[in-house]
Amino acid sequence: MPSRELTPAQARDALLPETPASFAPSTVDEQQQLGALVDTLVTNARTDRELEDAPARARALGFHVEAWQVGDQRFWALLEAPEARRGAGAYVVRVGPATTGAEIVLQAPHTFYDLGTGDIAARLFFSSSAGAHVRALFVNTAHRYGGPRQAPPPGEHSDSDLCHITDHVFQDATRAAAEAVGATIVVQLHGFSDAPELPEAILSSGQREASSPLVHALSRELEPVLGKVRRYPEDIAKLGATTNTQGKLLAGYPDARFVHIELSAGTRDRLRDSDELMADFGEIALADRDLDGERIEHAPDADADVPRGAGAGEGAAPAPER
Repeated sequence: MPSRELTPAQARDALLPETPASFAPSTVDEQQQLGALVDTLVTNARTDRELEDAPARARALGFHVEAWQVGDQRFWALLEAPEARRGAGAYVVRVGPATTGAEIVLQAPHTFYDLGTGDIAARLFFSSSAGAHVRALFVNTAHRYGGPRQAPPPGEHSDSDLCHITDHVFQDATRAAAEAVGATIVVQLHGFSDAPELPEAILSSGQREASSPLVHALSRELEPVLGKVRRYPEDIAKLGATTNTQGKLLAGYPDARFVHIELSAGTRDRLRDSDELMADFGEIALADRDLDGERIEHAPDADADVPRGAGAGEGAAPAPER
């Protein structure tokens, strides 16, 4: 398996192609086998096991697996082979032990259409501040309207729109990750055009009846950072992701939650122009939480402020101020 040492920017560039692939549907067998391969990557990444035959399985399906070292973090990347690009997606898994709370799968399924969402997702995922609970990043590799019908008639969806078709590797990979992890939060990034009547961001759980406690918590925390944030359906009646196929899939898993984040064009520009704003956004959107949105507090390392060999009595050095 090839291995590479990359900076976060290099990892982003390796993941996100400059040009979209020409879309070609995958067979049901390819979808199932690639879904099983994602299951292997996620399961082994969480249990510190080697991949064994996974690279050979990937090659047989027109993919390849690479090991990436980005700073002090390890990743396994499942990417389309250059000669076999057909819009089957790209899937990166963080290697590290399973965490105690829910793990996050970050997704950007419309990177060539909702401009900037792929860049934002990759910068968040490969950041040194991303926690071990941020397990995977899935992105598209063909344009949303790159299928045989290109832009579809009103009321219909394109054959290559990953959020509105079920027969795609992206759907099988989402299912595989949810089943491998258990308690899973899928955070999906999207974008919309600026308009005076629209907010900076719209959050939804993909349900018509009400948004989830997780969406309530994220919306409340994001508003001081981004500006006007609205929840679907409580505050706004559009962009609620009620037909999103990943959202529908995850609704069938009691230990999975779906968060659909729509960002205005101006907000996406601001995030990409400001490292500080990007960090603040990521600290909230990808925080370690339970399925209801409550943050998980981590106890500090008991030995962090005590010199080696010093006990808790007179010989212990005082902890520094924080």
